[in-house]
Amino acid sequence: MNKKLIKISDRLLTIIIFALYPAALVFTFLSEFGVIENSLTLKASLIVHGAVLAEDVFIPMILIPLTGFIFCSILRRCINRKRPFAVTGEEPLIEKKNEGRSFPSRHAFSAFVIGLTILFLSISLNMTVGVIVGIVILILGAMICHLRVLAKIHYPSDVIFGACFGAVWAVVGLIVYYCFI
Repeated sequence: MNKKLIKISDRLLTIIIFALYPAALVFTFLSEFGVIENSLTLKASLIVHGAVLAEDVFIPMILIPLTGFIFCSILRRCINRKRPFAVTGEEPLIEKKNEGRSFPSRHAFSAFVIGLTILFLSISLNMTVGVIVGIVILILGAMICHLRVLAKIHYPSDVIFGACFGAVWAVVGLIVYYCFI
């Protein structure tokens, strides 16, 4: 693949994913207060055990990815695995100043923890738009994982572990939030 195409694709996919996340947060927050009524079944989201409060959905949509991102960043710093281009001496297709902190991939982690958190919360509330957004984020996340390996800034194990770690963090985070908080 062309270096410029990989760089543009990586940037564009990252922007789309991380624009969908705050859009989903705003959409969820407004829908919880009945400001937005989506004809695609959003009204059903207002009825879960009587009534859904903003903290039942909005808070975990922020806390789960945020706490995971912090933990993932600390883990990366501790492991400090060299990036493929730093080991092989090849030029990366996406410019990176840092030669370390390759494992786990924060892009993969973030896309999967955000996508699955939105997806699971949306399924539980029967919010079709949220389900679609969650699935789109997961698909775009998989594409970013592939691009970052092609660009020689991550090993396959970096992105696979990052994606799996993000998925596990989302599931465990939702269980902990709803069972213990």
